[in-house]
Amino acid sequence: MPVALQGMDRYVKRKKLDPLETYVPLVLEARERLATLDTVFVTAPTVARQLMRSGPFSGLRDNIRALGQYASTAVAEGGSGLPEKDAQQLVSGFFRALEEFDLVLYNAVREAKAAQDKADKEARKKSEGEDEDEEKSEMSEAVVIDPAIGLDKDAAAAKLAVAVQQLDKLIATVPEDVLARSREVLEKVNRKAAAAAAL
Repeated sequence: MPVALQGMDRYVKRKKLDPLETYVPLVLEARERLATLDTVFVTAPTVARQLMRSGPFSGLRDNIRALGQYASTAVAEGGSGLPEKDAQQLVSGFFRALEEFDLVLYNAVREAKAAQDKADKEARKKSEGEDEDEEKSEMSEAVVIDPAIGLDKDAAAAKLAVAVQQLDKLIATVPEDVLARSREVLEKVNRKAAAAAAL
């Protein structure tokens, strides 16, 4: 076999799916985090966005696509036997809902930053016109803008609820036995994490 084809063969092998149970616990963990963001984004949209880009969310796109592929795989091969179009709609539906939620947060973060920049600029101008020590004046006039000042909390909550619902639909395609074992794995991981945090 030519060297170029050997390289391609290695690439194809790496792209083959791992067993379904490799992906499900990570997706379940991401689902747990996603569901708890309702207590975070209302006061700290920036933190919520960071949480959506770390931990179980780091490889979420690949894991979700893997679940979608398994959903359209024949039952005899460990899948759910859904039509490929339906499985793709579940995947794209979740990604779309997640992106819409993230966009609401992004707009709020951008608006809060603009408001903070404006407040800082006005404070500097005011301090420059006073006779007091500039550094002392700036500290006394500093204004901290609410990071969620521009957030439409109802819209964000609605977008988050849709994202969770869409993810639940995809998780529902996982065979019950695989889902049960994956939940056990996640519970063990959570217990170990809790025990480590308590030390």
